[in-house]
Amino acid sequence: MKNKKLFLLDVMPLLYRAHFATVGKRFGTSTGIDTGTTLVFYNYIFQILTEEQPDAVVAALDSKAKQRLALSSDYKANREKMPSEISDAFPYALK
Repeated sequence: MKNKKLFLLDVMPLLYRAHFATVGKRFGTSTGIDTGTTLVFYNYIFQILTEEQPDAVVAALDSKAKQRLALSSDYKANREKMPSEISDAFPYALK
């Protein structure tokens, strides 16, 4: 039996990386929807699929960040608010 290759993707860092890769560049639809973050995010995934050819891919997204805040009020205390381009990309990137 051959070795299987599994890729586990942490979605949020990839979305942040995709967002900052497109800062200052305009990507969008004719109706004004920003597509830059989504485009680069999917390019990362396609690159993994074509170059690494994994047997399986799992995307993980932390849905319980509020629990961390309950444990420590300092959690992300100095971070800026999430850029709207990232939250706007959720419906498209997470399909």
